[in-house]
Amino acid sequence: MRNMLIIIFTLIISNFLAQDVVKLNGKFISNNGIPLEGKFQKLNESGSLNFSYELIDGQQNGKFISFHENGIIKYKGSYNMGVKVGKWKSFSSDGTLISEVSFNNLGKRDGIWKVWNNKGELSAIMIYDSGNRIGNWKSLDKDGQIAQTLNY
Repeated sequence: MRNMLIIIFTLIISNFLAQDVVKLNGKFISNNGIPLEGKFQKLNESGSLNFSYELIDGQQNGKFISFHENGIIKYKGSYNMGVKVGKWKSFSSDGTLISEVSFNNLGKRDGIWKVWNNKGELSAIMIYDSGNRIGNWKSLDKDGQIAQTLNY
């Protein structure tokens, strides 16, 4: 009897884990329409972690992290009920920082955004205020000197 219960439990769990996840109206739902909850991780074809995040009522909430095929972090940041918030960073497959951006509590671009080239050299600086471009935007040449400035 105990073995039978273990088999049934395993089948139920396997069926739950194998469900298709769909995003509908900004929410991740199961194939039966129920908003998903909990920590979600997806593995890539090689079996290593592709991304990890948490859901509350079908919306991404808390830390988000994704990885390149080689295991190096690709993106990391946070969500608040489906909205990107705070500082987000992206990295190349060799671990070089590519961008550092930020979002306010409404998910609008906010603060200083920086972009680096594949050598890790700063190549652009942009400033946002609640989604609006402001201030002096600068693009830099390979020597780190200002190549172009746009005023907003």
